[in-house]
Amino acid sequence: MVRLTADFTEKVRPVGKMNGMNNGPLHLFYDATEEFKEMGVDFVRYHETHFPAGKCIEVPFVFPDFDADEYDENNYYFDETDAVIKAAVDNSIEIMYRFGMGTENALPKIFCVVPKDYAKWARICIQILRHYNDGWANGFHYGIKLCELWNEADLYNYWPGEYDEYIKFYCIAAKLIKEYDPTLKIGCSGFAGGIPIKPSPTAPDNIKENYKKRYDFFHNYLETVIKTQAPLDFFAWHYYIYNSTDCVRRLDGIFDLLREYGLENTENINTEWGPITLHRDSKGEWDLSQGYTIKSAITCLASMLVMQNYGTTKAAYYNSEILSSFCGLYDYDGSKKHTFYSMKAFSMLRKGEYEYKTKGQTDNVRLCASYNGEKAYVIVACENEAQEISLRLIGLEKSKINYYLLDETHDLECIRKGVWSGRAVNLKMPGNSAYVLEIEAV
Repeated sequence: MVRLTADFTEKVRPVGKMNGMNNGPLHLFYDATEEFKEMGVDFVRYHETHFPAGKCIEVPFVFPDFDADEYDENNYYFDETDAVIKAAVDNSIEIMYRFGMGTENALPKIFCVVPKDYAKWARICIQILRHYNDGWANGFHYGIKLCELWNEADLYNYWPGEYDEYIKFYCIAAKLIKEYDPTLKIGCSGFAGGIPIKPSPTAPDNIKENYKKRYDFFHNYLETVIKTQAPLDFFAWHYYIYNSTDCVRRLDGIFDLLREYGLENTENINTEWGPITLHRDSKGEWDLSQGYTIKSAITCLASMLVMQNYGTTKAAYYNSEILSSFCGLYDYDGSKKHTFYSMKAFSMLRKGEYEYKTKGQTDNVRLCASYNGEKAYVIVACENEAQEISLRLIGLEKSKINYYLLDETHDLECIRKGVWSGRAVNLKMPGNSAYVLEIEAV
C-alpha cells in the first residue's frame, strides 16, 4: 500500500504549461486547432517546422542571403512563418521563437552553420521580432517574448563549431537582442540530454569523454554569462525520458548546477522532450511504434508531474505534427493515442491553477494536486507495477469526486462518481495507469 497525501491548505506554486508542444497548431497537411484545444495546449516552441514548403521560422529561411542588407524588408521571406504564427496567436497560444536552424544532415552543411558575423545575426533576429511585435515590414503586434538562441549547441550536428564559439556568440547576440527590447525573455540553446550530470564511472571511455566535454561546456557557458552579464532569463534543456525517476535525476543535476552559480531562481523550461521509447531498441533499430504504448503515455504524464513538482514552468513535447512518426500523440492514420490523453490529463490539473503540497511519492508512483478555490484536481500516475493507493485529502469539505482513468483500455474516461466525506480515497491501480480526480464541494 502506497500512502499519499494532498494538502490543500498549503499552496506551492502556479501550475505550469507542461503540456506545451513543438510546432502547431498549423501543420503541413492539417490544422490541429481542435486537437490543441482538447489537449489544452497554449504554449508552442517552433523547431523544425514543416509548413508548407518548410521555408519558415528558421533564420536562414526567413533571411536567405546572409550578405544582404538586414534592414531592407525586401530581403526577408515572411509568408509561411506569418501563417504558422497567426494560427497560434488566433488561439491564444504563447510562442517561443527558437532562433537558429534545425536538423540538417547534408554535408557540407548549407543552413545549419556557425554565423560568420554574430552581431549581424542578432540584428536579423531583431528585425524578425520587429516584424512580429512592432509592425515592421507590413507586420504585426503579437507581443512574442520568449527567444531561445539556437538548438542543442552541445551537439555538433546543430552547432558545427567549437563550444567556446557558441559561448561568445550567445553573449553577443543575447545582449544586442535584449538592448532592442528589455522586456524580451532570452534563453540559451536547449541543451541535449539535460547533460549537467556527470557520466557514470562504468560508462565506455568514449561516452565519458563526450559527456565530460559537454559537462564542462555547461560550466564555461554559465561562468561566462555571469562574468559578462549577458542576459539569461530562462535556462532551456532537452531530455528524452526513460522514466520519471530518471527525470528526477536530470532535474536534480540541472538545479544543482544553477544553484552553484546562484541561478536557482532563473526560469526553467524544457524546450524539447518525449519518452525514450521513441528511440532505438536493444538491437539498435528504430522502433517508433513504442511511442504509442500506454507505458510511454504514463511515463510522459508522470514526468510532467515531476517537472511541475520541481518548478519547471513550461515544457514543449516533440512533436505535435499529426503525421509525424516521431511523436506518440497520433497513429499514422491520425487517430489519437494514449499520450494524447496524458496531455489532456495535465490540462485538467491546470484548471486548478495552483499546485498544492503533496507527500508520499515513490519511484513508481507520482502525485500532483491543484486547487482554484472551487475545484481541486489530483493526478496519481503509476508506472510499471500495479499498486494499491491510499490517498488522504486535507483541507477540503465534503465533496463529490469524478474518477477519470487512463490505462490500456481507458483514455481518460470517467469510470466512477462518488462522494468523499473525510476518509482516505483508495485506488487499485494497474501497472502503467493514471487517475485524475476532479473534486468539487457538495
